[in-house]
Amino acid sequence: MEKRGMLGSFLLFATLIAGLVALYLFILQDEMAKKVMLITLIYLFILQDEMAKKVMLITLIAVILLSIIVLAIEFSRGPHRVRAKIREIEPLLSQQSAEMLKDKYVQIYELYLKLPEKWKQNFYAKVTSIRERVEEQLRAEKKLVFLLEQSDKAPLAELKQLYTQLYASFQKLPEQVQGHYYYRVIALKEKMEKGF
Repeated sequence: MEKRGMLGSFLLFATLIAGLVALYLFILQDEMAKKVMLITLIYLFILQDEMAKKVMLITLIAVILLSIIVLAIEFSRGPHRVRAKIREIEPLLSQQSAEMLKDKYVQIYELYLKLPEKWKQNFYAKVTSIRERVEEQLRAEKKLVFLLEQSDKAPLAELKQLYTQLYASFQKLPEQVQGHYYYRVIALKEKMEKGF
């Protein structure tokens, strides 16, 4: 009789541990959690001890409730993270280089894709606007680099037309990025004015 009581206590303890492991894995949304939960449920129905059944049932209910709470928190945090990242990038759009902004935009877009459909419509316009501004900066910077390379090889007759296009692209860039190209643009302007 004593052996059976010890065995029952051991099985109760093992089942409780399995339930806690299942809770941890279920919160992490692991595939293993489903298997552990299934084994725990099967064991719950096999148990003969009423106290063990009650403990396992309470553990199972706790696992389900905690999982629901964790999922609810995870879904509610998504919009806040997207909103925070958008607030972070907006002042930088007129200051930072396009490459740095592109990395930040990719982070925002990845968070945006994880949002439920009902939240995506709230952020679509902002995310699209940020993408367009980053793309415009990238295009302007690439065009500026291309025109600077062309101006090195261009004859004096074409230099004025190149400079006009180049300066228009230069004006679209943020101040920090303009600083990288400022001396080359000024050198081109002086070259054009001196006529060689």
